[in-house]
Amino acid sequence: MSVPSSTILPRSNLISDDADEMPDFDGAAEILRAWGAGLTPDADLTVSQWADRHRMLSGRASAEPGRYRTARTPYMAEIMDRLSPGDPAQRIVFMKAAQVAGATHFLWSRADAHEVLDVLVIDEAAQMSLANVLAVAQSAKALILLGDPQQLDQPMQGTHPDGTGVSALEHVLSGAHTISDDEGLFLEETWRLHPEICRFNSELFYDDKLHSVEGCELQEIRGGGSLAGTGLRFLPVEHSGNQNSSFEEADAVAGLVEEVLSGEPTWIDREGQENPLTLEDILIIAPYNAQVFEIQQRLPGARVGTVDKFQGQEAPIAIYSMATSSHADAPRGMEFLYSANRFNVAISRAKCVAVLVASPRVFEAECRTPRQMQLANAFCRYLELSQSIKRR
Repeated sequence: MSVPSSTILPRSNLISDDADEMPDFDGAAEILRAWGAGLTPDADLTVSQWADRHRMLSGRASAEPGRYRTARTPYMAEIMDRLSPGDPAQRIVFMKAAQVAGATHFLWSRADAHEVLDVLVIDEAAQMSLANVLAVAQSAKALILLGDPQQLDQPMQGTHPDGTGVSALEHVLSGAHTISDDEGLFLEETWRLHPEICRFNSELFYDDKLHSVEGCELQEIRGGGSLAGTGLRFLPVEHSGNQNSSFEEADAVAGLVEEVLSGEPTWIDREGQENPLTLEDILIIAPYNAQVFEIQQRLPGARVGTVDKFQGQEAPIAIYSMATSSHADAPRGMEFLYSANRFNVAISRAKCVAVLVASPRVFEAECRTPRQMQLANAFCRYLELSQSIKRR
């Protein structure tokens, strides 16, 4: 086995220990200075100190072009210095700041907005028509549709050709309740619903994919009379000939609320904390403004409104008063009264207990088409899973 050998090269005449033997030609001094600077160790600077000395911001990348100043963003100093070679940190989690802008589709559909964004997030995409989404899509290199097609549809005014009211997300789903794994991401956890309520909404509207996060099973009503505990309740109220308001149901709702709030009731949240149950902790929902007015007259100060008003809100108890006596009395037809989307929103406002107040004849709809059977199905299933309570 051969042993590698090294060759000693003769010392360069360019560098000498004797100052008298320094090279004498044009540029020699500059070469020596550059050579010496190259051998000089870098200054022991933190990242923020280096940035203050050397970093320059362009006019395109910054609203304040020129020399970077850590003092302008002091909260960044420690983050930057953790990236310094001398810092003892072994693991660094870095979250980069981003510019975020929000606007309606009128701005992002303009010609001068073409690809000005890296990512465009369309919130409530289940309420935005495909035409509007296509118009704004040109403003970004990537598009994210965020929304729930099983909740409220987009508001419609006027008369439009069939299909134009279908949202962008509904086009993607093609009639399915939830999105497939190869097309998108379904957020399968709810941080609101008790598992008994979630089970109903998940089965009827989300293909049994939705489940409650850990802790929601702790939520319950204590000392709330007929609403003590958790889950679904049904309060039948006999009436006839009512279309968009029912004083019978309004009286029943007022009586139920008064019963629940008597005796200092409490409710348990998902952290296991016990809280006083007050009028503020009860949502009362109705499909029609006329019924909202009837209930407000009996419960001043209560949180009463239509489904549209309460989407996105929550409470320990949610009460849904249907007002209409039967399917034949529905002033806006079965599509509105039995809307699965609106029913889903109403019931899923409740953390602990959901209550449906309705005439028993609502569940006796004479369905003549598959669509009408589909509309009535959710209400019939609710009746099967719920506990019936008596009017007091």
